Amino acid sequence: MPDMGIPILYALDRIPSGCRARRPRLDLVELGTPDVRGARRGARSRASGWLARPGRAGGAAPLVLNAANEVAVAAFLAGRCGFMEVPRLIGDALDAHAGAAADDLGACLALDAAVRRTTEAALGSIPAGSAVS
Repeated sequence: MPDMGIPILYALDRIPSGCRARRPRLDLVELGTPDVRGARRGARSRASGWLARPGRAGGAAPLVLNAANEVAVAAFLAGRCGFMEVPRLIGDALDAHAGAAADDLGACLALDAAVRRTTEAALGSIPAGSAVS
């Protein structure tokens, strides 16, 4: 039942009259507990794998995810890599810094800087022309 039609129309400032009447309201109580057990696995859900990894790994893994994600997304927005390269860059950073510890602020800042350097260096291994993907 959730639908992006209304938000898209709002964004485009083109809401036809009577549009709300045609769409049922989302009732979260009626919907109940979300169930994602049947979520599709495969190419379209690759990102969910690396997104869950830091939560399972614990430690400094969420810090690694965040730093690598910021570098990868900035590179994508600047046209330096393709959209599908973002999960790969983050996964590579998680692999490269697996088990890293950051017990205090200084260690967190040092690890953050190291992950950013690692991810930036990995951008150099992306073939030319992949920024259009």
